Amino acid sequence: YISSIYFIITSFTSIGYGDIHGYTKWEQEFLLLMLIVGIGFYGYMIGTIQQLLASMVTTDMLTEE
Repeated sequence: YISSIYFIITSFTSIGYGDIHGYTKWEQEFLLLMLIVGIGFYGYMIGTIQQLLASMVTTDMLTEE
């Protein structure tokens, strides 16, 4: 089961299979955890940047009047 979940998550995150990959079950579990944390962090950063840009546009619109 770990190998199938590992394949799905690496394909989903568009990392794919490269030269560096987990050989044992423990390595694959660690990589899955790192991929999931990475996806969460990436989403958080994109949301933060979007909020920052949206507040800058709103401020510009208010100051132009």
